[in-house]
Amino acid sequence: MTLTAEDLSDVQRVVFETAPDAVLLMDEEGRAILANAAARELACREDVIAAFRSDPQWMAFRVELRARGRATLEARVGERSILVNGRTCGARTILFLSDVTVARDAADDVARLWGLASIGAFAGAFVHDVGNLITPLSALTEALSREVAGDTGAATVTELRRATTSASELVRGVRAFLRGRPLEPQEVQLNEVVLEMRPLIERLVGEGVGVVLALNDEVGAVTIERGRFERGLLNLVANARDAMPSGGRLIIRTYSALIDGEQFVAVSVTDEGAGMSPAERARAFEPLFTTKTAGGGLGLWVVNRFVREAGGRLEVQSELGEGTQITLYLPRGVRGCPSSRKSSQSGLSSARSDDEQPYFGAAE
Repeated sequence: MTLTAEDLSDVQRVVFETAPDAVLLMDEEGRAILANAAARELACREDVIAAFRSDPQWMAFRVELRARGRATLEARVGERSILVNGRTCGARTILFLSDVTVARDAADDVARLWGLASIGAFAGAFVHDVGNLITPLSALTEALSREVAGDTGAATVTELRRATTSASELVRGVRAFLRGRPLEPQEVQLNEVVLEMRPLIERLVGEGVGVVLALNDEVGAVTIERGRFERGLLNLVANARDAMPSGGRLIIRTYSALIDGEQFVAVSVTDEGAGMSPAERARAFEPLFTTKTAGGGLGLWVVNRFVREAGGRLEVQSELGEGTQITLYLPRGVRGCPSSRKSSQSGLSSARSDDEQPYFGAAE
């Protein structure tokens, strides 16, 4: 069967209209004079037309079109990645548009995963080397502590021993994480931990900041990874210190809290610093977010993750000019595996949050 000119014209119209890619016919003034169904449904069609007409970033594309009669460009139009194939047709231009946003985002995700894999391999080697350095330091510190027992420097050596022990626990924790084996939690008396850490806390904040401990004797024990709690508390203390460059008071409190019939031990760290704006409070626990001119911004994110994995919750109260109070609520009692518990769905009368996010409020 031979197609007539009229039949061929009908086929061409159907192919044009039903083509999966968006097709635009542009006149010599850069105006769209014809569009197929896919082009009419393309949300960023008008942005593409405007960019083709005047965007300087498309200049090389337009120059190549005039010189060779065809050109290809991948452009970011709004939030979309658009692959543009152009063909000249006399004084007019045909643009074939493909939305490749999903493919490009997937490629970016793969690249990020490869980067994370490389970082993980580097972290494994780094932790291994650090562990090899800490082992002799721990042995030498232990020997030194026996030699200076009873001397005036014994307290300093005790702090050195605590530091090397904490470093060893940190290395052990990272190794366990890299191998997919979490550390076992243990029964911990938080008051005892805070009291043991007081000399280190006072050295960390310096002479300009007074350290006040208000520890309730009736709080009881919790089941957590002690090393992670100590590092989390030091993170909060360092943040409080940085918020008070001119000095002030740092208050650490422990007390019992009842949440939906369950007993929790609360540990709060309060400073008299500049406080946070509502926008800063809302982002305070995002990874890499920081209000400091220096620093990585991971500290509060790590603390929040530790508290969640322990089955607890975290609360931050702050207001500009009124300081900041951050409170950790940890389940009270001896538990086999607190990380398997789900955090309570509702909270204290002053703390309303869902199961995934810390509570943010203004300072009272």
